[in-house]
Amino acid sequence: RLEPKVVTPWWTKGKNSKAVIYLSFGATEAKPPEDADAIVEVTETGSSLEQNNLKVMDEITVSSARLVTNSQALDDPWKREKIIDLMAGLKGVVEARKKVHIFLNVREKDLQKLLKSLPALKKPTISPLSEKGWFAVNTVVSKSEMLGLLPTLRRVAQGLVVHAPEQVLPLDEINKGSG
Repeated sequence: RLEPKVVTPWWTKGKNSKAVIYLSFGATEAKPPEDADAIVEVTETGSSLEQNNLKVMDEITVSSARLVTNSQALDDPWKREKIIDLMAGLKGVVEARKKVHIFLNVREKDLQKLLKSLPALKKPTISPLSEKGWFAVNTVVSKSEMLGLLPTLRRVAQGLVVHAPEQVLPLDEINKGSG
């Protein structure tokens, strides 16, 4: 009986008597069944693993991305500003994954009822429509709150449009941390 073949994208140190370990240089999830019995892979959603008929047996670790800099770069005002801008962009992408941007129209008589139940980053944007007695409302809400909002939106809103934002930049938070 041969030892199982394991493919991993990480450098391995030493020998393992229980398995033969091979270094992978990309497309690790496509290696089984011909080139490997098991793989070690970083995955965000697991969809590529599913597409290759693979099953996750165990979660080895949970990781997170970090923006790392040195103190010399932070002491340079120009570099510090660029690092803060980069951080803002990265945080914006991460935050956007949790949010939806909604646009809807509402009658003036239903506006206050809507606003009582409608979360926002600060406050929703409200603009009068060209037809008297109607308003356009747009705001950003968390994906987790959207399902709970649907009954109210269905009763009082008209023309609901939902977009997935590319970035939601928490500028107040970032500006506080940059001082």
